[in-house]
Amino acid sequence: DREQLKEELILSSGRMKKIVKSLLCGGITQREYFVLEVLNTKGLKYGSGMYVSALADMIHVSMPQASRMLKNMEEKGYIRREIDENNRRNTFVYATEKGKEARIEAQREMDAFADRVIIRMGVENVKKLIELFNMSTDIMEEELLKRKENPNV
Repeated sequence: DREQLKEELILSSGRMKKIVKSLLCGGITQREYFVLEVLNTKGLKYGSGMYVSALADMIHVSMPQASRMLKNMEEKGYIRREIDENNRRNTFVYATEKGKEARIEAQREMDAFADRVIIRMGVENVKKLIELFNMSTDIMEEELLKRKENPNV
């Protein structure tokens, strides 16, 4: 019945969220991985680093959240921050060698995990699952937008 479906959808989403959060190993969190990935891909056009503000925008966090996370990552040795000499209000962020290695290791582990899941589920089932995930995500995003525009919905 409909009530049971709603409960199972929410429980399943929670289980999936837990799995995704635990995928990354080697001591880095999902957010730390995304920071290192953005620095790896987007930072190249800035000479391997980028401004904190641009990074925060790309990973969709506020500046205070970004600052806390980067402080933590700096303490772990994954990134380094430098004040921009041309504009001292801006801070540049770079991945360190340790950070680059952590990103590569996390990527390697995620790839191996995904390969094992694809082998067990089968390519066609994974394609169907991705299609359904995308459909449900689109619908959920639309519903959230509707709710934001009209809280009574």
